[in-house]
Amino acid sequence: MHDWDAATSRRPMPIADLLVRAEQYRVAGLMAEAAATCRSILEAQPGEPNATHLLGLIAHQSGKLGEAIEHLRRAVKLAPDAALYHANLGEMYRLAGRLDEAVKHGRRAVKLKPDYPEALSNLGAALYERKAYADAADCHRRAIALNPGFAQAHSNLGNALHAVKRFDQAVDAYRRAVAIEPGFADAWSNLGTSLHHGGHFEDGMAALRRAVALAPGHANAHSGLGILLLMRGDFAEGLND
Repeated sequence: MHDWDAATSRRPMPIADLLVRAEQYRVAGLMAEAAATCRSILEAQPGEPNATHLLGLIAHQSGKLGEAIEHLRRAVKLAPDAALYHANLGEMYRLAGRLDEAVKHGRRAVKLKPDYPEALSNLGAALYERKAYADAADCHRRAIALNPGFAQAHSNLGNALHAVKRFDQAVDAYRRAVAIEPGFADAWSNLGTSLHHGGHFEDGMAALRRAVALAPGHANAHSGLGILLLMRGDFAEGLND
């Protein structure tokens, strides 16, 4: 073990304390320090699944998706019944476009822990990308039933409903998302799009303007707002948006 604590006469810190330290580094954005702490754990205890899983999260936050997947795959092999590891591996596979594997691990996470709203919402996102919209909506509704204040699940439900042209219901889902999390730019943008498709053009513009105010570089919000402005005949602003 290479991580020592002077306060304990240079005895090695317990693994649990090192894991806490690594997570604190990760949350603070100190990725090099977080990774080094995890590796010091794995030098002493190579089969430690928590440190392996944490290295996957660190790699993801560092923009190294392939490396994240490899760490998380190893964590799952070390602890095959850890729902958290399957849920995060499934999400990494989704981000990599490997949807069959994303769904497989998402389903495994939910089977291991049925009352896991984040895993349900991640699984729903993967199913949505596979165009299984009804199944995706069911996952998000189950997540919301477990955690009514889960803004991302409400927004994801809106996406699934919008995809099957249930625009009024999608609007309701997005409105709940932004009521919970007023700074949720993606949900405001999607709300504007669903309002547009539902024929509520002025309300759609207002939602899209809100998205742009929150995230000035939000391409979808700019595009949607530009279309609505051009439809209204406001060519000067519409062509510039």
